[in-house]
Amino acid sequence: MDEKPETTPPAYSQDIVTHSPTRWRGNMPCVCNPTGGCSRHNPTTAPIFYNPVLPADNQRPKTKEFFVRQPPKPAPQDPVQPGEPVSVSLPLDASTVDPLTPILPSIPYALAWYHVHWARAAAAAAEQRDVRTAAALDCAGVCRIGPDDGPGPVLRWTAKPRWIGASLFLQQTASFGIAPTKRHPLYRKSTVRPKYQLTACPHLSHRIVKVVFEERRGIFSAEVKQRVRTKSLPRPPPKSQQPEIWKSMYSTQIQTLTSCPRCCTDMEVVVEMGDQRVDVYVATFRDLGKGADRTDEKWIAALRGKSTMARDASLVVRNAMLGNESGARGNRR
Repeated sequence: MDEKPETTPPAYSQDIVTHSPTRWRGNMPCVCNPTGGCSRHNPTTAPIFYNPVLPADNQRPKTKEFFVRQPPKPAPQDPVQPGEPVSVSLPLDASTVDPLTPILPSIPYALAWYHVHWARAAAAAAEQRDVRTAAALDCAGVCRIGPDDGPGPVLRWTAKPRWIGASLFLQQTASFGIAPTKRHPLYRKSTVRPKYQLTACPHLSHRIVKVVFEERRGIFSAEVKQRVRTKSLPRPPPKSQQPEIWKSMYSTQIQTLTSCPRCCTDMEVVVEMGDQRVDVYVATFRDLGKGADRTDEKWIAALRGKSTMARDASLVVRNAMLGNESGARGNRR
């Protein structure tokens, strides 16, 4: 389905009626607790509809938590404020509710198959005047990189699902800064070893291994060591996936573009020198398939990592999404 520019906000209050004996309510992708939600769906962090039965991430419970008896979860209540509960008629199982992996675990965006089904069914309902599209699942917010990633800085993130042709594409972005910590009193250097693994899909990740800051007469420079990793490859990684070193005194920024060889995912990482810190921008682009079947090969590859695909290094998914955004801006003009 070709996306059309929205002239009015989508109507979230109408339920989608489908013919199935199983019917339940889900959460918006950004709602991970009773007062959760991004700057678009719950900017005041007021109480909002939340179904605690549904997973908010795809992390397995730790061994200690797994064997400790947990109290029964309460049944989901009606929304306290006008929220956006996702009403679907699907089997309530793992293949329906397990979400995709975000760029960083701290990002509260858990897109699952029932969200795709909800957006696809709404777009196909011609009798609705205000049609929900994949843009209804747009989210953006600000959070702090949590303990699972190590003590970290403020993180700004966005998520934009879009129908392009007959496929559902997902663009996620994250940006944050890395600042120097304790400096050496003699050499005026500071070494930071971030614990952030930037994840594009189950097969592709990017890690900033080390950042060395140096100060000379009040002017900062940085040396960044980063690495791209791909999993489940039948061959050893090429030289381009070995650690790469960038120095700010030789160039203003470095851009790394990578395509996953096992699923339809592209990744872009930009590192540049900021105001006494290193700024990092990450964008992932995913083709999640037609959205008609939860066993779609592209969806399973993005969710579970199981795939028989063999892609080349062309950035087809990234180019398709960026070209679609440029065309939409041109149409609005």
